[in-house]
Amino acid sequence: MHTALVCDSDNVFRGQLKATLLELGFRTVLLCSSRDEALALTVEHLPQLAVLEAAAPIQGLTLAARLQNHLAIMTLLMVRPADRPLLKQADTDQIDAFLAKPSLPSELPLAVELALLTVQQCAGLKTELQATQRALRERKQVEQAKGLLMLRERLTEEQAYRRMRSQAMARRISMAALAEELINSTTNNR
Repeated sequence: MHTALVCDSDNVFRGQLKATLLELGFRTVLLCSSRDEALALTVEHLPQLAVLEAAAPIQGLTLAARLQNHLAIMTLLMVRPADRPLLKQADTDQIDAFLAKPSLPSELPLAVELALLTVQQCAGLKTELQATQRALRERKQVEQAKGLLMLRERLTEEQAYRRMRSQAMARRISMAALAEELINSTTNNR
């Protein structure tokens, strides 16, 4: 990751976070203390990570939702122990990991590293889930197209599958693409 954004009302804590993020390999760490600044910096610099204070005046949950409207950004929410109700409100689609605030300067690098590790693991799982969902949709399309061929051509399941496979290979397209064509042509002919 190259750029991080830290939005926190505490100037000292922002500085500690900047030092920690630079130490962890970020090239640029943008600092701000208001939602409006955070939005402007996000639009201008497109950071990959946002570290946001949960409490007022920043209201990190609201800010996270607004940032996500502009780009896909990993978000760490800094939460005080007394903010348990806020923690329960946090939408997992907007917040990737949590960071306890205040953290001692000596604990901050480990806390940030653990939060970033959680973010990376979640991103990997999301990617895997999306690939699995896509594969399932494609499989369903192939099954539907195979069923349409079986009805239309009076073929067995094996014959329909072989015909689809040979057509896909001959045309050098995926089975899913062929299935989509077959489904669309059947739907359009009705």
